[in-house]
Amino acid sequence: MRILHISDLHIGHHNPHLLANLKTRAPVLKPNLILVTGDLAHHCDEESLAGARDYLQELAQLCSQSPNGVDPQLGSRSPSGAKQPETNQPKLLVIPGNHDCSLWGWVPVSATQREFRKVFGELPSSHFFPAEQVWIYGFNSATHGWSVRSNGKILGDDLKEFVAVATQLRKEHGTKFDYAYKIVALHHHPVPIGYDDKHARWLTLLNAAEFLEEMIKLDVDLIVHGHEHVHAQATFGRGLLKDDDKQLTIVSVGSLSHLKPGKDNNRFNLIHIEPHGEVYVDSYEGKGATFTTEYSDRFTACTRHQAEERKFKQAVADIGYAYERIELYSQLNMDGDAFRIVNCKGLHLHQSSQPILGRRIALPRTSGYIDLPQVFELDEQSQRRGDRAGPGCLDSAPLDLSGFLPGYAERGALRFCRCVGRA
Repeated sequence: MRILHISDLHIGHHNPHLLANLKTRAPVLKPNLILVTGDLAHHCDEESLAGARDYLQELAQLCSQSPNGVDPQLGSRSPSGAKQPETNQPKLLVIPGNHDCSLWGWVPVSATQREFRKVFGELPSSHFFPAEQVWIYGFNSATHGWSVRSNGKILGDDLKEFVAVATQLRKEHGTKFDYAYKIVALHHHPVPIGYDDKHARWLTLLNAAEFLEEMIKLDVDLIVHGHEHVHAQATFGRGLLKDDDKQLTIVSVGSLSHLKPGKDNNRFNLIHIEPHGEVYVDSYEGKGATFTTEYSDRFTACTRHQAEERKFKQAVADIGYAYERIELYSQLNMDGDAFRIVNCKGLHLHQSSQPILGRRIALPRTSGYIDLPQVFELDEQSQRRGDRAGPGCLDSAPLDLSGFLPGYAERGALRFCRCVGRA
């Protein structure tokens, strides 16, 4: 799965060549979702906002594999991530920035917020992809009230709505949602980044501590944002307690097309969620009138090991038990008979998501005489020396346990150590 993350278009004060170039680049990247994190317009007038809307609709249509693309579902709201009609066109998730809701980006006027809603309607804030196990949720952080500054704030009601959506998705999808990769998007910076202390109080999220605490509670994995036209990454966590090592990744993307993007140049990001669960973010840099054809740098947000741990925990939650270790080895006697032995150590029983397993758990086992898949002839002299041979030896490849425990190894409920051979 691929998510095209763009931000800070600043229509009305933008580089038109870069916007045109992205229309040729994006279809090649084939995103499943286009995520826009605010400041679509430089001034929050209806003409600029409508220009941004039309551009995004065209961009989504160009990314569609269908010759007759369907317009993005702007105006439809799916707070629980309910399944939408299937199209080849990527979904759109658009959230406003301070320039979309205030004059010059820092003087709030209620009429300007009405202009944004008039042009874009009630945008969907949640998209859940069950097959890929990915949830993405967008917050409107451009709600600073009547203070004259570029700060942002996540309202208490919006946090409650976020929790309510997560609760509903958990009811509908169970562990598929619990262990999904969760992405949250907003416009403002939840942590200070890219500016000095003199300007931090004018630009950050006012209730960042409350916001981040809620994200940690609901196991959010990745936060993405725009706002200050900075290309950067950070990690936030609370590891003071031994059993509380939760952490999340924060990625800031630069401005897509501002005429004066700053030292990090214009940029867009492409978020990859691989089938095996690894997540990485590629950043493409603007060079004059075009973006680079190859990513300028890559940041890993979730390693292969972390993804496997997540899948293992989900399998344990589904099945209801896990072993700390499984030892598999073979014994060869002097007649060349092979015996395969499986030692299961450290059995842990857990509350299962399957009701029947809460009453009775059937554990896999194997016994009896088993032929090795490969036969080795030992001459008489070798037999007297007690030479080892066969796939069960220390220097050979590990044996495959899937034939003995069909259906369990594939579901990820068993962990394996190295194969141990005995003569």
